Amino acid sequence: MILSDFKRELVSTLKELKRDENRVRFLIASKYFEMSEILDFYHQGVRDFGENRVQEALIKMEQLPKDIRWHFLGHLQSNKIGKIKNRFALIHSIDSLALAKKLSNAIEKTQPILIQIKTSTEETKTGFDLLEFKEVYEELKSLPHLSIKGLMTVAPKGTISEVQNCFKQLQNLKEEICPSWELSMGMSYDYKLALSEGATWLRIGRLLKSRE
Repeated sequence: MILSDFKRELVSTLKELKRDENRVRFLIASKYFEMSEILDFYHQGVRDFGENRVQEALIKMEQLPKDIRWHFLGHLQSNKIGKIKNRFALIHSIDSLALAKKLSNAIEKTQPILIQIKTSTEETKTGFDLLEFKEVYEELKSLPHLSIKGLMTVAPKGTISEVQNCFKQLQNLKEEICPSWELSMGMSYDYKLALSEGATWLRIGRLLKSRE
């Protein structure tokens, strides 16, 4: 799907759901694309791109326009924290208290973050359990160099009801803790379901790689 078609589909979906278009944004998962393709998206007006690996992100940051807003989407390894240095507009994947503490101690400026919540039973998924997050939320909130902007989750490739349940759990948690938070949920294969449950950040990749 080409970018313009996706944008039209997104606007149409938001109208059907009676969602405010100004409350929903998307980033392009740039790990799927060559530099030239990222530049093409940039020239079409996209400024938000997400990377899963710190080293790859740093290379792209050096070679691509400086006004790109980079998002970190993958599991952040402790030994890579020193290379972060507030280079990312938003880190979507803070998945443990230990990681949050290490990041806070390693940086000097305030870093906007999202807390990754594990809403499915898949063993490959990481993140806080819902109960665990509630127990440590006050400690997370008190870390001096981190600013919690919302929550993130990755749904399984399951049935519609399974996927929707994962998104609903995140929405319910947001409403319980902080209704104004962002919700980063929904990717190429499930973004419409995520929108129906309140997603404010979509992470789109493979959909724009296909020519269908």
